Amino acid sequence: MLSQAGCGAAAQRLATSGISTLSVATHGFETHTLQVDRVSSRITLFFRYVFFPSMGLTSVVAAVVATTKPDFPSALAAGLVVGAAVTLSLLFHYARRLWSVHIDGDELVLSNLIRRVRIPARQLERVRSTALTAPQFVTLRFREDTPCGRRIAFIPPFRLFAIFTHSPVVAKLKRFADDNRRAEAARIG
Repeated sequence: MLSQAGCGAAAQRLATSGISTLSVATHGFETHTLQVDRVSSRITLFFRYVFFPSMGLTSVVAAVVATTKPDFPSALAAGLVVGAAVTLSLLFHYARRLWSVHIDGDELVLSNLIRRVRIPARQLERVRSTALTAPQFVTLRFREDTPCGRRIAFIPPFRLFAIFTHSPVVAKLKRFADDNRRAEAARIG
């Protein structure tokens, strides 16, 4: 068990060693730090909670302004209203799939700041990424439905001049899932 002061020192040692700390769970006065490997960028949750909602709000404001101005062309105002509705639905669809991803032992730890879910690596079915977008997005598909859905996405750590290549995180996650599936098969068989 770590004390409050010991936890801070342990977290500092982990941060300098390249291993991330995910969270601190407090039980009474005892504090425990989880050692995890961060796979997603810190900007993932910024996109979920700040960037996408602000884009949606901007489209709604543009539609409201267009419909309240009497001299604004009605066809253009109707187009802005439809555009705002489509934008909001697409942004909601993509924003709800963005999760922060960490590896802890043989599990993926997914977090969206409200909820933390642990999923065994053997559940990971497919890992895909975009190569021509900035930022890049990585999509994980699971074999079965999970508390976060069957598919989630995250933004990998930023790499300069990496527009035509896939993130190394993709290969790391594929290797992680394959290794854990083989270990599970060897344990069963």
